[in-house]
This record gives sequence, structure tokens and C-alpha cells, in this order.
Amino acid sequence: IKSVSFPAEVKYTRVDSASPLTIDINELIDGTNIYGIQTAGAFTVNLPVEMKQSQRVVIKDERGDALANNITVQAQ
Repeated sequence: IKSVSFPAEVKYTRVDSASPLTIDINELIDGTNIYGIQTAGAFTVNLPVEMKQSQRVVIKDERGDALANNITVQAQ
């Protein structure tokens, strides 16, 4: 197991707009980028293809209904 250090920066974005959400590479910080999905219904998140190793994206189902309303995450 190899340990890798990452920056401790965290950015939270509340998402209550219509699907899809397309995340631009210039929006991401070096660190953890959290997107809280609060929209009812199925939702799609498009991630940038070329992210840096220091950039992490967390997609959070804040309504708790992703079992019935799937959140699809794909590279674009």
C-alpha cells in the first residue's frame, strides 16, 4: 500500500439545477470537490476527462433517493 498526500482544501457546491451537470476542469480545486445533488429525479454528472491526480470529486446524494432516482457519473 502506497500513501499519497493530497491538499486538504475542500470545495462544496450545492446542485439544485436540472440535469445534466457538466463540471468544467477550471471549476475544480486541488483537493476535494463535493457536489451535493438536491434535485428530484434521475441525474447525470459529466466529469472532465483530464483531471489532475490532486483533484478528487465526491458526488453526494443529499435527498437520499438515488436508489430510486439514479445518479449517473460519466467522463465527457
